[in-house]
Amino acid sequence: MDDATRARYKVWMRRRILRRIVMPGAIFLVLLVGVVIGLSFFGSDEDDIIYSNEVTEGDEFATEIESLAQPVSALPTYQDFDFSTYDEESIVEIGVDYLNSYLVLVNKVFRLPEDYLPEDLVLPEVLSAWGHDNTNHRMRETAARALEAMFGAARDEGLILWIASGYRSFEEQEYKHQYFIDTHGLEAAEVMSARPGHSEHQTGLVVDVTAASVSALLTEGFANEPEGMWLRENAHQFGFIVRYPYGRMSLTGVGYEPWHIRYVGVPEATYIFENDIVLEQYIFPVQRWEQP
Repeated sequence: MDDATRARYKVWMRRRILRRIVMPGAIFLVLLVGVVIGLSFFGSDEDDIIYSNEVTEGDEFATEIESLAQPVSALPTYQDFDFSTYDEESIVEIGVDYLNSYLVLVNKVFRLPEDYLPEDLVLPEVLSAWGHDNTNHRMRETAARALEAMFGAARDEGLILWIASGYRSFEEQEYKHQYFIDTHGLEAAEVMSARPGHSEHQTGLVVDVTAASVSALLTEGFANEPEGMWLRENAHQFGFIVRYPYGRMSLTGVGYEPWHIRYVGVPEATYIFENDIVLEQYIFPVQRWEQP
């Protein structure tokens, strides 16, 4: 990531934080100050009132507000990044203000902190591919409830889905990635598994789904089975997306995984599904209407 893109990314991130956190508080503060000034006005002589439009030098909030005035074209798009490969100089560690967002972007550029652990992990009440409860099946609570509803809807149509894996810690991902390096070599391992910190499983928003029709395996063949086809066409109604669709590896950095679904929320998942895009394109929306 060059310096210009990194600067644009920082502006984009500040804008998201400002809109979601700072702006509501600022609006409340402005209203409160307005009330105080109004009361002071009615209780003072007009000659005592000092009017000023000046912004105090170094006013951080004013600087952030000014950044919002930048044209959309100044913000980064998904085309400014190379998500297909790891580049140590381009890797960005995800900031604390964004970690718990349902839209947190984790890939070969954006990395989770080693100590990140979602605080609301629960075990969804769904069928397991292994026939028993497993702590690695945990998800963040909102995502878990959505998964239960989705599995229930599939069951109502005669389709039985199983959860194969959910939350995976940094240390567990480190062990898994090293295993693939030891057994397949570094080049193959970089394709077959994410580096620790770069796995969506650490967010608690992801599950791998399978079924008896594929012998509980995680395989591309799942996409051609009734369960896989139903999942692809209906997951968005429950807030999930198939995170790594066919033919989008250049955008996501990961090959086709029809079993890997990610919770982002119903409106967001519906938009992504209906416009046939991936999360990277949704997060950096300047050109979200373009197809890869």
